[in-house]
Amino acid sequence: MADQKPLGLGKPTVSIGDQLKQAEAGGGSFQQVGAPVQAVGIPEHGGEGQPPLPIGQPVFIDPKGLTPLERQTLGLAGWKDGMPIPANFAEHVQAARDRVKKDATHIPSMPPPAAADLPPLEMPETVEIEQLPEHERVRLQEVLAEVGQQAEAMEQQRQAGGSPTLSPGVRAAATGQIDKIVDIEDDREQTREQRVQEVQGQQAPASGGESPTKDSGTGASEDDERCPHCDWDLSILDAIEITEEDKITFLQATLGNIPWQKSYNLLNDQMSITVRQLQPEEVDACFQQVGFENQDGRLIDRMDFWEQLNRYRMVLQLADVRTGKHVEPFPDSLKEWEGKPEGEDPTTLPLVLKQVYERIIRTESINRILAQTVGRFNREVARLEANVENADFWPAIKPQI
Repeated sequence: MADQKPLGLGKPTVSIGDQLKQAEAGGGSFQQVGAPVQAVGIPEHGGEGQPPLPIGQPVFIDPKGLTPLERQTLGLAGWKDGMPIPANFAEHVQAARDRVKKDATHIPSMPPPAAADLPPLEMPETVEIEQLPEHERVRLQEVLAEVGQQAEAMEQQRQAGGSPTLSPGVRAAATGQIDKIVDIEDDREQTREQRVQEVQGQQAPASGGESPTKDSGTGASEDDERCPHCDWDLSILDAIEITEEDKITFLQATLGNIPWQKSYNLLNDQMSITVRQLQPEEVDACFQQVGFENQDGRLIDRMDFWEQLNRYRMVLQLADVRTGKHVEPFPDSLKEWEGKPEGEDPTTLPLVLKQVYERIIRTESINRILAQTVGRFNREVARLEANVENADFWPAIKPQI
């Protein structure tokens, strides 16, 4: 045992008997893995007893005191029960790991990408076509002939008008064969009345006295009373209808510099809603309030922004709501509403909105009816404002100007 050496360390091994004698003489005990090699009970600086063992000297470790992880780690290094272990074995393991890490990142120490005995790559010599075997030259000739046939077929197809799947217009443009020549007439100097007369002349009834039925492309004809798709009453015009009374009252309110109002009878005259125009400061207050709520995080996206803006406008535009004999009047302006802004709100619009909904808007149907009526009123105002320069739009009120 005295001549035994630990694996790869080159240090003499102390026999088990000598280790036991040294431990008994010094009053110490066996050393554990990773603990400094020093007898228990001996002063650090001098004193009686056995001096500490030098670093690197193998010591005997009782296998019963090893943990499973320590046994596994030592087993990877080739250790078996009964083998001596140096006290600085952990340092050797860490040094080995450092060397492996250095070799993995140190370019000069990396092995070549290929084996050292691999012969160098030799590029093959270029073989001319005339030197190819007969069967290879025949294969190349077949490829060239196939490409030539495809090109010839494409040229014939182009001259014949292109692919059968092309529309007639595209085929005519591709071949250059355009049968119909479109004449563009310069009618910029033509007056509006002349253009209207030409259009009316083109829409005149046929010689038999009956107007020809035109295909609108929607599946409906001029004789249909309702749309074949959605059952919409085709007698209802799409454009907003402006009555002579609307023109007169709008002109009077505009010249008098007061908001225009209009009443709408709904539900077979069981409900009446009067809507008014907003004043400039009321419009500014609506945008100011929704802008603040947007920055405050109450409004999530753009849709919430416009929805809240339209609701503020709606509750301000309501002049009164009549249901049967009950009449619910509202102030003529935002200033006349009682109350003060709550919290950090810049206006009293949240308070106004809450009061209107609590007083009359208690169902989803009423909410939609009021919103549709206010929207219709705003579209009528937009059409009236769009015709302020059209003298023919106001014939009934000319004498009253």
